[in-house]
Amino acid sequence: MADLVRKTGDTTAITGTLLDGTGATVNIASATIRFLMRRKGSRLVQIAAAATNSQVGDGSDGTRGKVSFTPSAAQVATAGTFHYEWEVTFSGGAIQTYPEGRHLVALFTEQLG
Repeated sequence: MADLVRKTGDTTAITGTLLDGTGATVNIASATIRFLMRRKGSRLVQIAAAATNSQVGDGSDGTRGKVSFTPSAAQVATAGTFHYEWEVTFSGGAIQTYPEGRHLVALFTEQLG
């Protein structure tokens, strides 16, 4: 089952809430986020781009762990099944990729027109 289903060329934001291994939201205050995506079965990363850290302060307002990435039409022009993840570089330099232990799955289907 896909975590995300879109049509090719759709440029609406891809959003997520980062969770640790226990299911708790991750505090990403001052962290840098990258969005990574590749075709299922491939090792070639198609998208490795800066994403938006949407957490405000400590995230106590409900934004804790919130991230987003808005692709260009060219970045999502190909139909198929893809794996994607969020790479976080914390302010101290540590890097952690989410979700832990698996990839998220995106399905892009062709537009009719």
